[in-house]
Amino acid sequence: MCMCAAGYTGTTCGTGACAVDSDCEYGGTCDLTTLMCMCAAGYTGTTCGTGACAVDSDCEYGGTCDLTTLMCMCAAGYTGTTCGTGACAVDSDCEYGGTCDLTTLMCMCAAGYTGTTCGTVACAVDSDCEYGGTCDLTTLMCMCAAGYTGTTCGTGACAVDSDCEYGGTCDLTTLMCMCAAGYTGTTCGTGACAVDSDCEYGGTCDLTTLMCHCAAGYTGTTWLDKRRIFHPNRKDSTVVPEVSSN
Repeated sequence: MCMCAAGYTGTTCGTGACAVDSDCEYGGTCDLTTLMCMCAAGYTGTTCGTGACAVDSDCEYGGTCDLTTLMCMCAAGYTGTTCGTGACAVDSDCEYGGTCDLTTLMCMCAAGYTGTTCGTVACAVDSDCEYGGTCDLTTLMCMCAAGYTGTTCGTGACAVDSDCEYGGTCDLTTLMCMCAAGYTGTTCGTGACAVDSDCEYGGTCDLTTLMCHCAAGYTGTTWLDKRRIFHPNRKDSTVVPEVSSN
């Protein structure tokens, strides 16, 4: 009796796996020289009937099994027949200082970088950075102008007036706070004083408004409002405090 090679049958081993392409499953084609099925990628078996999976658990890292094609549908960032290939195996697979999480085989990107291997950067030229920011061509990160933050410097101090303290208003063109008189800071949160000693000549600090309440006869944000008295017979002048008419 004839002992047939794998895939062949019949008394004289003359029957192969296929005679026409339709004998091969899942897109396989029939090699008419060998009468063997040439399987599409991911399929195996004499007639290509074995796919990558039969159930979801055959697919790694959260992949799911498509029961029509018997192929694994991989989660984002994973590839391979059974989704077993992640974005990285070692830290050097991740760009710009990213590190490889050996549990998930995913890159953990440094701040400001994105993408499967952390290769997506914030900028390539200055115009990629908003509100006057400039692009650092070594790190490909935006260097933001004062008061702006965010990967591309698109976050200003405010978006609406309520983002600005003590009566400040938001300039919607620059996204910067326009502070009321006597207030400074990115969100106008710095007043004239924080403690009484910030106010001169016996003034006291109002902790609700952060403004100085000046002693009688004194004005100004934190300092003495002065007037200069000129004497007709002297070349110099005398500085005296302006006294209230009351």
